[in-house]
Amino acid sequence: MPRVALSRYGKSKSIITIVVCFFLVLDCTALGINLLITKQVDADALAINIAGRQRMLSQRMTKVLLLMSDEQMDSADYKKELAYVYRLFRSTLNVFEAGGLAVDGQGNNKAFSGLTDAVALAYVSEAQHLIDELGFYVEKVLENPQDEAAFKAALAMSKRNNLTILDLMNALTFRIEQMTAEKTMNLRWIQTFAFVLALLNFAIIIRLYNKRTSESEMLMQSFMHLVNNAAACLIVLDAKGRVQFANEMGLEVFGYPEDVLLTLASPDLFRTEHGVTYAITASGEAIEIERIERKFVLNGNDFFIVTVNDISHHAEEQARLSYLANHDSLTGLCNRRVLLDRLNSEVAHAELSETKVGLFFIDLDKFKPVNDLLGHAVGDVLLKTFANRLKNAVRESDIVARYGGDEFVVLMSSVSDEAAFQRCSQTIEEIFIEPFVWEGNNVFLSCSIGMSIYPTDSHNAQGLLSLADQRMYASKRERSTAV
Repeated sequence: MPRVALSRYGKSKSIITIVVCFFLVLDCTALGINLLITKQVDADALAINIAGRQRMLSQRMTKVLLLMSDEQMDSADYKKELAYVYRLFRSTLNVFEAGGLAVDGQGNNKAFSGLTDAVALAYVSEAQHLIDELGFYVEKVLENPQDEAAFKAALAMSKRNNLTILDLMNALTFRIEQMTAEKTMNLRWIQTFAFVLALLNFAIIIRLYNKRTSESEMLMQSFMHLVNNAAACLIVLDAKGRVQFANEMGLEVFGYPEDVLLTLASPDLFRTEHGVTYAITASGEAIEIERIERKFVLNGNDFFIVTVNDISHHAEEQARLSYLANHDSLTGLCNRRVLLDRLNSEVAHAELSETKVGLFFIDLDKFKPVNDLLGHAVGDVLLKTFANRLKNAVRESDIVARYGGDEFVVLMSSVSDEAAFQRCSQTIEEIFIEPFVWEGNNVFLSCSIGMSIYPTDSHNAQGLLSLADQRMYASKRERSTAV
């Protein structure tokens, strides 16, 4: 009999050891998937960031060429700016295709593995084709600023291709967001499968330990150590939903002492609203979770083992990605894509409600010399200060967006009196009465404003934007001539 008992104990010990090891493998797999999701989100965030910057670089390239047409073509500053913008745009496209070091929004070099999606690469390839056509003439201008024919060809091609490149970069950003969502969802399914397997293993472990309590007290202690040190929050409920067990992670997540937690039931710990499940902590905080529940029978009684996976950080990452895709990283204002969407919506609404929409295209005058003299860090502070002033100067319902560089747009909707647009334009100009202060020094700036009105000037969003842009440049030229 002793040999039989020892043999059974050894067999049980082997089975339990295998199950526990499998549980640890699943737990490590879940941790690895979490790390993979975080790494993938960071990589996609970088891709979205540099794709968004490509739109700004395209605009800057066109703007520099336009300024060069107004000034002297051999200006060293304009030539330096054109070379920087053009080469950064091309190098970023190359990184999208082949991978390498990419410059993020803070100017830091970060490793980027390159895109593998055929649709995204098609957008990059098309943009590469357009920039190759333009680059032939830009390189000539950079080599010889006096080459008027090459300059005119570069300017004409930049104007013609600019909107196409912007559309391609918008499409690329949207595709990267799609891929991020798809990858995250696939990883979530794998993660869920791993957790379900972990639940099954955990239930098996409990059953094996309960059947052989007298033989495996030491093994039970080892098992409890493993469970308490697991990265997953585990709760065991009876058939009435009362808490029977919680590991250390469970106590930490819910914030209750063990003796208090064992007096609670499922409704005290979990709440579901609009299809989203929350864990309710001892402090009353609601944490968004993924709840996986599995029934098992022990000694003829039904129990449920619940794995609680905190996914609030994933929701935060999704929110951060959404924010990056829709807002300017420096000023926090809406970006160009959001502006265009809202402009189309407001024009459609104005057509139905027979109201007016006003668009103000604002460009800071002489900002580049100030930026070069005081440095880009100070320039960024001035841009953020102006953005805050501009947002506070207009109506709360108005849309304020950073269009790119030192260009801003105000979208004013649901207006019945055109005089309101003139008052808004005057209010924007009054922003510059007070100087911008930096380290006790006063910095005086001014702006050029171009305004267009629906339906007086155009019946479509693109027409309003183009006309406001043209009028802004006309205003800038008038100011330059007056000076």
